[in-house]
Amino acid sequence: MKKILFLDIDGVLNTVDDMRVRQLLYVSENKNVDRINDDYGQLFDERCVRWLDYIIQKTGCEIVISSTWRMRGLKFMINLWNGRNLPGQIIDITPFEVDSKLIDSYNDNTDTYNDFADRGYEIQEWININKPYRYCIIDDDNDMLKHQNFVRINSEFGITYDNAIEIISILNSNKYEQIENL
Repeated sequence: MKKILFLDIDGVLNTVDDMRVRQLLYVSENKNVDRINDDYGQLFDERCVRWLDYIIQKTGCEIVISSTWRMRGLKFMINLWNGRNLPGQIIDITPFEVDSKLIDSYNDNTDTYNDFADRGYEIQEWININKPYRYCIIDDDNDMLKHQNFVRINSEFGITYDNAIEIISILNSNKYEQIENL
């Protein structure tokens, strides 16, 4: 039974705080610029990667990338994950296009946090097709559907202890929505 973590990257693994520190320590003095980026792009905040590892260890979840980073393709994301020796396994990316019937089904916007639930629709499309046993979405933006199992991350610090505990609870508990009956 698959547990899926829909993972955004910027603001979740890339944090404002980490970018600020890297900028001050390495770029402003023109030294160690390679400590900002690698061949794949901007490096991730090590604290957030450790929390992601903890979540995966406690839940056994697999990762579906919902971030704009997915625009480079699934193969790129898998290579990035393996190249950086990141925790967990990426099994897919969310679609870029959504069936108009899905959007129409939420047309009155009572199930959206705002008028722009684009990412929520893309994730719902993936859920409807793949029917995971449980899932959790983590993102620093709130363009999700209200019924979705969503944990909003503060982009200043990325994944924190409190976020990790909430995500683990969603993925391991029966009290949260399960998809099997949709």
